[in-house]
Amino acid sequence: MADDKLDLDVRYAALSERVQSTVQTFTSFRAEVQTSLSNISASIASLAQEVRSNQRTPWATIIGMITIGLSIVGMVGWLAYWPVQNAVVDLKNYDTHVAEIINALPSRFLSLDEFDRRLARASEDRQRVEAVLASLPTTYVPRNEINVMMKMFDDLHDRVERLERTRVSHTARQIGD
Repeated sequence: MADDKLDLDVRYAALSERVQSTVQTFTSFRAEVQTSLSNISASIASLAQEVRSNQRTPWATIIGMITIGLSIVGMVGWLAYWPVQNAVVDLKNYDTHVAEIINALPSRFLSLDEFDRRLARASEDRQRVEAVLASLPTTYVPRNEINVMMKMFDDLHDRVERLERTRVSHTARQIGD
Protein backbone atom coordinates (compact mmCIF):
# COMPACT_ATOMS: atom_id res chain seq x y z
CA MET A 1 0.00 0.00 0.00
CA ALA A 2 2.85 2.34 0.86
CA ASP A 3 4.47 1.57 -2.50
CA ASP A 4 1.27 2.58 -4.30
CA LYS A 5 1.15 5.87 -2.37
CA LEU A 6 4.82 6.51 -3.10
CA ASP A 7 4.23 5.69 -6.77
CA LEU A 8 1.30 8.11 -6.89
CA ASP A 9 3.39 10.83 -5.19
CA VAL A 10 6.19 10.34 -7.71
CA ARG A 11 3.75 10.44 -10.63
CA TYR A 12 2.09 13.56 -9.21
CA ALA A 13 5.48 15.28 -8.83
CA ALA A 14 6.45 14.35 -12.40
CA LEU A 15 3.13 15.61 -13.73
CA SER A 16 3.44 18.84 -11.76
CA GLU A 17 6.93 19.38 -13.15
CA ARG A 18 5.70 18.77 -16.70
CA VAL A 19 2.83 21.21 -16.28
CA GLN A 20 5.15 23.86 -14.88
CA SER A 21 7.56 23.29 -17.78
CA THR A 22 4.70 23.58 -20.28
CA VAL A 23 3.55 26.85 -18.68
CA GLN A 24 7.09 28.27 -18.86
CA THR A 25 7.44 27.16 -22.49
CA PHE A 26 4.10 28.74 -23.35
CA THR A 27 5.05 31.99 -21.61
CA SER A 28 8.35 32.23 -23.48
CA PHE A 29 6.60 31.28 -26.74
CA ARG A 30 4.01 34.01 -26.16
CA ALA A 31 6.76 36.61 -25.67
CA GLU A 32 8.51 35.46 -28.85
CA VAL A 33 5.26 35.56 -30.83
CA GLN A 34 4.52 39.10 -29.60
CA THR A 35 8.01 40.20 -30.62
CA SER A 36 7.68 38.49 -33.99
CA LEU A 37 4.23 39.99 -34.59
CA SER A 38 5.46 43.48 -33.79
CA ASN A 39 8.39 42.95 -36.21
CA ILE A 40 6.00 41.64 -38.86
CA SER A 41 3.67 44.57 -38.26
CA ALA A 42 6.55 47.00 -38.72
CA SER A 43 7.67 45.17 -41.87
CA ILE A 44 4.14 45.26 -43.31
CA ALA A 45 3.88 48.96 -42.50
CA SER A 46 7.16 49.65 -44.26
CA LEU A 47 6.06 47.49 -47.21
CA ALA A 48 2.77 49.37 -47.42
CA GLN A 49 4.68 52.65 -47.41
CA GLU A 50 6.93 51.38 -50.19
CA VAL A 51 3.97 50.16 -52.25
CA ARG A 52 2.30 53.59 -51.94
CA SER A 53 5.45 55.39 -52.97
CA ASN A 54 5.96 53.36 -56.14
CA GLN A 55 3.48 53.54 -58.97
CA ARG A 56 4.02 49.99 -60.05
CA THR A 57 2.59 46.94 -58.09
CA PRO A 58 5.47 44.88 -56.56
CA TRP A 59 4.08 41.39 -57.08
CA ALA A 60 7.30 39.65 -56.02
CA THR A 61 7.23 41.41 -52.67
CA ILE A 62 3.53 40.72 -52.14
CA ILE A 63 3.91 36.99 -52.98
CA GLY A 64 6.98 36.77 -50.75
CA MET A 65 5.08 38.35 -47.85
CA ILE A 66 2.12 35.99 -48.37
CA THR A 67 4.53 33.04 -48.35
CA ILE A 68 6.17 34.27 -45.16
CA GLY A 69 2.76 34.86 -43.58
CA LEU A 70 1.58 31.34 -44.47
CA SER A 71 4.82 29.90 -43.09
CA ILE A 72 4.33 31.78 -39.83
CA VAL A 73 0.71 30.64 -39.55
CA GLY A 74 1.83 27.04 -40.26
CA MET A 75 4.53 27.24 -37.59
CA VAL A 76 2.11 28.66 -35.03
CA GLY A 77 -0.36 25.88 -35.90
CA TRP A 78 2.33 23.24 -35.52
CA LEU A 79 3.49 24.71 -32.21
CA ALA A 80 -0.11 24.68 -30.98
CA TYR A 81 -0.68 21.10 -32.22
CA TRP A 82 2.57 19.61 -30.88
CA PRO A 83 1.74 19.79 -27.11
CA VAL A 84 -1.79 18.56 -27.80
CA GLN A 85 -0.40 15.56 -29.70
CA ASN A 86 1.98 14.73 -26.83
CA ALA A 87 -0.84 15.08 -24.32
CA VAL A 88 -3.02 12.70 -26.36
CA VAL A 89 -0.22 10.11 -26.44
CA ASP A 90 0.22 10.49 -22.66
CA LEU A 91 -3.52 10.10 -22.13
CA LYS A 92 -3.57 6.94 -24.27
CA ASN A 93 -0.70 5.49 -22.20
CA TYR A 94 -2.47 6.45 -18.97
CA ASP A 95 -5.71 4.95 -20.26
CA THR A 96 -3.90 1.69 -21.01
CA HIS A 97 -2.38 1.71 -17.51
CA VAL A 98 -5.77 2.37 -15.89
CA ALA A 99 -7.34 -0.43 -17.96
CA GLU A 100 -4.65 -2.85 -16.71
CA ILE A 101 -5.35 -1.82 -13.11
CA ILE A 102 -9.10 -2.21 -13.57
CA ASN A 103 -8.62 -5.65 -15.15
CA ALA A 104 -6.45 -6.70 -12.19
CA LEU A 105 -9.03 -5.60 -9.58
CA PRO A 106 -11.14 -8.79 -9.55
CA SER A 107 -8.11 -10.83 -8.52
CA ARG A 108 -7.54 -8.53 -5.53
CA PHE A 109 -11.07 -8.69 -4.16
CA LEU A 110 -13.24 -11.55 -2.94
CA SER A 111 -16.29 -12.67 -4.83
CA LEU A 112 -19.62 -12.44 -3.04
CA ASP A 113 -19.81 -16.25 -2.74
CA GLU A 114 -16.31 -16.42 -1.24
CA PHE A 115 -17.16 -13.60 1.15
CA ASP A 116 -20.35 -15.40 2.28
CA ARG A 117 -18.41 -18.67 2.74
CA ARG A 118 -15.79 -16.96 4.90
CA LEU A 119 -18.47 -15.15 6.89
CA ALA A 120 -20.26 -18.47 7.59
CA ARG A 121 -16.96 -20.06 8.61
CA ALA A 122 -16.20 -17.17 10.98
CA SER A 123 -19.68 -17.49 12.49
CA GLU A 124 -19.15 -21.22 13.06
CA ASP A 125 -15.76 -20.54 14.67
CA ARG A 126 -17.27 -17.89 16.93
CA GLN A 127 -20.06 -20.27 18.05
CA ARG A 128 -17.52 -23.02 18.76
CA VAL A 129 -15.36 -20.65 20.85
CA GLU A 130 -18.42 -19.37 22.74
CA ALA A 131 -19.42 -22.98 23.54
CA VAL A 132 -15.94 -23.72 24.89
CA LEU A 133 -15.95 -20.53 26.94
CA ALA A 134 -19.40 -21.33 28.33
CA SER A 135 -18.21 -24.78 29.48
CA LEU A 136 -15.14 -23.45 31.28
CA PRO A 137 -16.81 -22.47 34.59
CA THR A 138 -18.40 -25.93 34.92
CA THR A 139 -15.36 -28.06 34.00
CA TYR A 140 -12.50 -26.19 35.66
CA VAL A 141 -11.84 -25.04 39.21
CA PRO A 142 -11.42 -21.29 39.52
CA ARG A 143 -7.94 -20.01 40.33
CA ASN A 144 -8.85 -18.60 43.76
CA GLU A 145 -10.40 -21.87 44.89
CA ILE A 146 -7.29 -23.77 43.82
CA ASN A 147 -5.08 -21.36 45.78
CA VAL A 148 -7.20 -21.82 48.93
CA MET A 149 -7.10 -25.61 48.55
CA MET A 150 -3.34 -25.64 48.01
CA LYS A 151 -2.80 -23.46 51.09
CA MET A 152 -4.94 -25.91 53.14
CA PHE A 153 -2.84 -28.84 51.89
CA ASP A 154 0.39 -26.96 52.72
CA ASP A 155 -0.88 -26.19 56.25
CA LEU A 156 -1.96 -29.80 56.73
CA HIS A 157 1.44 -31.01 55.52
CA ASP A 158 3.20 -28.65 57.98
CA ARG A 159 1.01 -29.93 60.87
CA VAL A 160 1.73 -33.55 59.99
CA GLU A 161 5.47 -32.87 59.94
CA ARG A 162 5.33 -31.11 63.33
CA LEU A 163 3.33 -33.97 64.84
CA GLU A 164 5.76 -36.48 63.37
CA ARG A 165 8.73 -34.61 64.85
CA THR A 166 6.98 -34.32 68.19
CA ARG A 167 6.16 -38.05 68.21
CA VAL A 168 9.75 -38.97 67.29
CA SER A 169 11.20 -36.76 70.02
CA HIS A 170 8.64 -38.03 72.58
CA THR A 171 9.44 -41.66 71.68
CA ALA A 172 13.17 -40.96 71.97
CA ARG A 173 12.63 -39.53 75.47
CA GLN A 174 10.66 -42.57 76.55
CA ILE A 175 13.36 -44.90 75.32
CA GLY A 176 16.03 -42.83 77.03
CA ASP A 177 14.22 -42.93 80.41
